[in-house]
Amino acid sequence: MTDREALPYYVLFVATITVIASLPWEQSLNLWDIALACVAAAVTIIGTIYCYTKNGGKAGYDFIQKAIVLGWVVFFRCILPLLIFTMVIYAVASLFGISAEPTSWINVLVVAILEAVYYQRLGRHLQDTSASKGSQSANSLNSETFVSPANN
Repeated sequence: MTDREALPYYVLFVATITVIASLPWEQSLNLWDIALACVAAAVTIIGTIYCYTKNGGKAGYDFIQKAIVLGWVVFFRCILPLLIFTMVIYAVASLFGISAEPTSWINVLVVAILEAVYYQRLGRHLQDTSASKGSQSANSLNSETFVSPANN
């Protein structure tokens, strides 16, 4: 199965997991909870397709494997700055009387920003790994194809 053939299944998987993780299970749903799940799923779908293209699209290789492995790396690299960003946003919002409890528009905005940053960084790492593999292949091809007459 190629990466292109597996992409819809992977997109469906990550979108489903995102929706499940976005919904509150201990309290009743409000309109913002549903909006949060929808926005999170939309950003996840768009972000995953963006990452697929950054990996090289149809010409790319090992997209799902690299997305999972590099996803962990990106997550741990981004967690501290994004937590600080989130605390600052919520602190500023509370100064203006905007509460994050229960779920409100500020939660939807913060999640959309956090996910967008995550997928941008993941796409960058995928692009870097695809470029380095491509340049390694080109270098090995050049060294194998163009043999100087002195080596014969």
